[in-house]
Amino acid sequence: MYVMEMNLEDIIAEKDEKNQRLLMAEFRNLGSYETLGEFFEDLEKMSEKNDPKAIRLYRFAEWLSHESLFYSLVNLLEDLKSSVHTEYAIKAITKIPNEPKALCEAVSKVLDSVQRFQEPGVLYQAVALLHRMEMVDSSVRACLRTRRRITLDENVLREVSNRMENLAKYEEDFHKNSDVRADFASKDKFIEFTNEFINFKNTL
Repeated sequence: MYVMEMNLEDIIAEKDEKNQRLLMAEFRNLGSYETLGEFFEDLEKMSEKNDPKAIRLYRFAEWLSHESLFYSLVNLLEDLKSSVHTEYAIKAITKIPNEPKALCEAVSKVLDSVQRFQEPGVLYQAVALLHRMEMVDSSVRACLRTRRRITLDENVLREVSNRMENLAKYEEDFHKNSDVRADFASKDKFIEFTNEFINFKNTL
């Protein structure tokens, strides 16, 4: 069966009891889609219309944590016109396939989004995702190093750094509802990793 034809309730039924309750409650509130494809089609439509419902759909995608959503969400990034939707879309990518070619292609699409919006939230979520991808497949590091480096304003990194100093306050932005957290023990480790593939310019 084509993966997007999978029954959404069947996917939810595979989760543990706690996540089933959470997902089923939101599933009913959102409209009880029959298939994964129907759900994602509505997510695309709500994103295009800049409808507030899109945020709830991205959260649902994050909680659903289905591997097929990796490909769909990564491909969606280049069409998004909102930095907020981009941030939530990247955050929703939690289940990462061990497929080097797909991961390397994702690197470019994720970094293109960072370059396009130059927003602290997008930068943090993107770097956290890239770090998780590297933890799944070490070849991601080579993709990051060989890709043309992007350039951001230093103020964007400074804002992320400030948020990381007050992580509890910003925990909703930084994977509060996710079982997968980027392994950044400190903001210095985040900056060290980021500097491997992003240049920052001082505009003062």
